[in-house]
Amino acid sequence: VGFYDTAFKIATASAMILMAVNAIQGPTFAEYHSQNDLSKLRRSIYSSTRLLFYATLPFTIIIIAFPGWILSLFGPEFPQADTALIILVIGNFISSITGSVGILLQMTGHQRQCNKIIITAAITSIGLNIFLVPKMGITGAAIASTVAKIIQNLAGSFYVYKKFGF
Repeated sequence: VGFYDTAFKIATASAMILMAVNAIQGPTFAEYHSQNDLSKLRRSIYSSTRLLFYATLPFTIIIIAFPGWILSLFGPEFPQADTALIILVIGNFISSITGSVGILLQMTGHQRQCNKIIITAAITSIGLNIFLVPKMGITGAAIASTVAKIIQNLAGSFYVYKKFGF
């Protein structure tokens, strides 16, 4: 559990960039939506998604290139969580490059659909954890978390595309 927790926290550092962008963009999304200005909303989404891509890509590359070394900073036995760290950071990268879909849905009156997507991802995570952790340990937990995160973000992206056309 300690190894997984450390890998999870390291991987989550890239998610802080997404949280910062969401904090700034949320009110902007709500404002443009209330003004029914889809052009500005689209530009704002594209620019924030581009920012997220370029801000998280270097971090993701460094983690994928040096997972054992980074984990060894926490102790000599921690590098055994390197595969879990790589899987988790890939999940966070995919979450970042799909953009702020959760905040967009919440700020534009689609919070019920957003909640359904989150619940589906949570159920997926629980199910996959029950199945994968006994067989694969922390790698299974990382796969379960990453698959659930990808499902959540792709479903959100699909819904945004369906509703807004971008």
